This record gives sequence, structure tokens and C-alpha cells, in this order.
Amino acid sequence: MAAVVLDRWTGEYAESGPAGEPMYTASVVKVLVAVDLLNRRGDRLSADERELLDRALTISDDEALNALWSVEGGAGAVDRIAARAGMTGTRPPQNPAQWGETVSTARDIARLFGFVASGVDAEHRDLVVDALRDTRATAADGFDQRFGVGTLPGSAAKPGWMCCQDGRVTLHSAGFADPEQRFVVVLMSDPPAELGYEGAQAQLDDAAEAVAEELR
Repeated sequence: MAAVVLDRWTGEYAESGPAGEPMYTASVVKVLVAVDLLNRRGDRLSADERELLDRALTISDDEALNALWSVEGGAGAVDRIAARAGMTGTRPPQNPAQWGETVSTARDIARLFGFVASGVDAEHRDLVVDALRDTRATAADGFDQRFGVGTLPGSAAKPGWMCCQDGRVTLHSAGFADPEQRFVVVLMSDPPAELGYEGAQAQLDDAAEAVAEELR
């Protein structure tokens, strides 16, 4: 597991594990696509497009992201936001249709959330943060999203999961750990598939609680 904690108010930063190691983003990339779309044409989004964004963020609806990815050129979104947010270890998927195989690092995902907080205008920032804070307990595909950073009171986090590339489970939780969006916390893991989602979730829960203890 890679863990990153950023205090946006003081600039203090801590990491553990392979924070610079590339991993598949799974559904965490939905935040990046949402930010790109809002930055480029947020004031001109239709009601249907806003609904797709909300579904992609709150219930991690893959079909909603599929629609936005194909229409908006999702691979281009990865490059655009990576450049703007200084995400030097992030690249689009080798197969442009497989958005979950976008590659990033825990350090870069921390930069992404820092960009959400300070590089996006207030209205669009609030749209993203409010959607993440309203993340449903159960995703569109039936997956339990209540793990990691999202278990902390007042958090606004995006979970991500995928199985099983190269014999590994991908399970991430990243976002703001407090209502004021002061602390960015990123937990990214790709343990062996035999651990399973339940075991990986337990590890992320323990890590989130350990971080929360340090931040109290």
C-alpha cells in the first residue's frame, strides 16, 4: 500500500510505501475526467451531462463515465489535467477504451486533489466535493464503497476497485479527510488477488483510521 497525506494549509507532506509507484487508477480517474470537463465547459454542460457526472462520482457508475469518456476524449483529459496539476507519473491507458487502466501514483493523486481544491473555480470545486461527500454506500455495480478515507467523518473521497490485472487486486481510496478540505489523504493498493477485496478493504480501513488518529 502507498499512503500520502498533505496538509494544504501548512504545506506539510508525508508518505509511506511505494508512493511513486505507478498503479492502475480504477475509478479514481473519474475525478480527473470530471475536473477536466468542468474546467473546459462547466458552464455549458447540459442537465444530462451534469447527471452523468454526478452518477460517475456518487455511485461510481461506469456507464456514466463511459459516456463522458467517449464523447469528451478521456485520454486527452488525462493528459490535460496531468499537465495542469503537475502529475508527472500519470498517463492514459494503453488501450484508450479501458479508462480504469489509466496509470498514476499516490503522489500524483494527492496533486490531483490539491488541484481540485485550488485550481478549479469555486462553483465547480463544490460540485465535485459535494458529490464525493455524497458518495452512496453501494455503487452502481453493487460494490460496497464504505472503506478507507470515505469512512472518516466529514470526508469527501473517491474509492476505486478493479480485479484482477496481473494477478492483483486494485483498491484505492483518495480525497479530503475533513469538511474543510485541509487534509488530502491518498491510499492506493494492489495486493495479490488471493487477499481479495475484503482483506484489501480491511487494510485501507486500518490505514485511514491510523491517519485520522495522527490528524486529531
